[in-house]
Amino acid sequence: MLADFFIIFYWWLLLLFLGLLFLPLAFSLFKSFWDRGWIFAKTIAILIFSYLIFLLGTLHILPFFKETAVLVLLVFIALFVRWFSVKENRKNFFEEFKNNWKVFLLEEVIFFSALLFWSFIRGFQPDIEGLEKFMDGGFVNSILRSGWFPPRDMWFAGESINYYYFGHLQAAVLTLLSGLDSSVTYNLMIATVFAFTFSATFSLTSNLVFSSAELRPKLKNLILAGLISAFLIALGGNLHSAVYGLKNSKGSYWYPDATRFIGHNPNNPNDKTIHEFPIYSFVVADLHGHMNNIPTVLLFLAILLVYAKKLWQMEKGKKDLWVLKKELAALAFLLGVMYMTNSWDFPIYGVIFGLTTLMIIARKSFGQKSSLTPAPESPTFQRGDEWQSIWGFRRGVSSPGKGKPRASARGGFTLLNQWLVILAKVFANGLTVLFLSVLVALPFALTFNPMTDGIARVNAHSLFWQLLVLWGFFWFIAFGFVVFALFRLFKSRLELEPADWLILVSVLWATVLIIIPEIIYVKDIYIAEYHRANTMFKLVYQSFMIYSISAGYVFFRIKNSISKRTPLLWFGYFLLFLIGFLAHMVYPYFAIRGYYGSLKEYKGLAGLGFMERLYPDNYKALLWIKKNISGQPVMLEAVGDSYTLYNQISAFSGLPTIEGWLVHEWLWRGGYDLPGARATEVETIYQGEDEAAAERLLKDYGVEYVFVGSLEKEKYPDLKTERFDLLGKVVFVSGETKIYHLDRLD
Repeated sequence: MLADFFIIFYWWLLLLFLGLLFLPLAFSLFKSFWDRGWIFAKTIAILIFSYLIFLLGTLHILPFFKETAVLVLLVFIALFVRWFSVKENRKNFFEEFKNNWKVFLLEEVIFFSALLFWSFIRGFQPDIEGLEKFMDGGFVNSILRSGWFPPRDMWFAGESINYYYFGHLQAAVLTLLSGLDSSVTYNLMIATVFAFTFSATFSLTSNLVFSSAELRPKLKNLILAGLISAFLIALGGNLHSAVYGLKNSKGSYWYPDATRFIGHNPNNPNDKTIHEFPIYSFVVADLHGHMNNIPTVLLFLAILLVYAKKLWQMEKGKKDLWVLKKELAALAFLLGVMYMTNSWDFPIYGVIFGLTTLMIIARKSFGQKSSLTPAPESPTFQRGDEWQSIWGFRRGVSSPGKGKPRASARGGFTLLNQWLVILAKVFANGLTVLFLSVLVALPFALTFNPMTDGIARVNAHSLFWQLLVLWGFFWFIAFGFVVFALFRLFKSRLELEPADWLILVSVLWATVLIIIPEIIYVKDIYIAEYHRANTMFKLVYQSFMIYSISAGYVFFRIKNSISKRTPLLWFGYFLLFLIGFLAHMVYPYFAIRGYYGSLKEYKGLAGLGFMERLYPDNYKALLWIKKNISGQPVMLEAVGDSYTLYNQISAFSGLPTIEGWLVHEWLWRGGYDLPGARATEVETIYQGEDEAAAERLLKDYGVEYVFVGSLEKEKYPDLKTERFDLLGKVVFVSGETKIYHLDRLD
């Protein structure tokens, strides 16, 4: 355990160093943040570093080798030194540290503690085995060997990975920079994403509170708001674990049930759904795109907050694109990266950007004095007048002989002009971000074939009471904030602030994301009863995150609004909020114990212990491959069904095989025909009677090595090893495991 602590500490130092190099950029972006964006500097560093590596490899300028990573690192060091050599920059840099070092220390302690905590948890079950870990580990290992991008598919020799792999590239980049083995960095990456999720949410939510001029928050309130959201997003579940965990005995509650509830209990044979959330991802430890993208999403929302504030404060007449060029460029870059990491998030957060821009520009425009709105000194002027004027009406302007308001023709034309101006500004900002984000993602998109087949209406719907179990607490938070916002807009003279608009748009959109899979779904290869499972999963995962981020801010916004005027109402709200929060925090108890046991036997961070235990000869072969085979030659191994222990060699060596997990390749290749045909060809090579056909197939796929182990013998009982003896020689043997090098294959 002590040895692992030093590995974790070394990993943290690497992240800290990268973050320090990009602190000037973070300080520049987050001048208005109370923590100056300290924690986001690390995310910025990893994303920019990884994207430059990706671009160099995609354009075939420099391959993805350690020398390239070191060269890029030296370039960034040189840029930092050049910037730091300017006296004014150096002075400002030290001034930031002098004034904010306690804040920086606080956030770094939070980040390191979270990193250490989840690394420790992973140490009790570190195996990269089960669910889709072979796939995720395989992507990382293939990227480490590929050199150029797109990386080769380790389960479909001769073709590239057809999946959003940029998050796996980030893991590979940090693996290369650290010099650690990928079986260790896999688990460190899970812990790193957990640490970013907790600490970056703490920063984002506390800065939402800090941005409010009305709240005038104290330090303890900033910290409490940040912690509320950080605990909810990183460790919180839903109400399912509290309801069913208390209803049943503690020992009988199975933690995945909270993510497989609708359609499962009660059973609906026509509708099986998935509705996961971050803590489930951290527990089961699949290094998937939706989890890998969490730090990018949090950084995006943080910059969106800065953008919203600047847009709100912008003087009339200034050009949005010029004043906001830095924020727009950053948002575009992050949206492009999102598409490469988890493509579903591109439209989800693109909509939040667009709606936030629209609402703030519209509010600023209609909030200005105009011919449509009575002057403030008019006795008839109320906040509601302002919003009625948007539709072309004014109070007190009545039709002849009637007591009802009538539309002003001139006001209607003025209104149309105002809306045209608003839409032009929104369109200009939106088009700029869309164009730049597409440009960022273009090198990836050119080789990526989307794995969807259109949109269709759903064949089943969720029971409302089940939705309440999943979303009741978050809906309580969202509903309370919507009521608060409407009250301010229509019943008082108080204005909503930029953070209010961002949160209002976000929680409403999060609710829409829950509603969408009740109406339509994106078609994929999943069977009928799971037809909307993936759509629901990808959409509501983001709903959970958005609600969690909003929770700490909404809590203090409503507290400030009602605690003094209506203390009884505040007490009731506080009590319900506390009960809901604690109910969500029940989940980690069941999940951690369910997956990691009683946390008594620490196993370490190395993730291949299962191979050493279950397949010791294969494990020795893998070590030999890593030591003796460079590049990425094709090594044949048995075809495996998805979610099995087959294809472990291709997954953990990064050497491609002709055909790997069948269902996964079925999804990635858009149909079963190609993977199915390859599976038959692999069987022909291993145990077919036609020697010429087997030899031809080996040549066609450029196979240089053949792996024969216990799984190959199990899969192909009539395996003909003599043909491999004729075509090559045995270069490794341990027990019943052999590796053939086909050096005599013409």
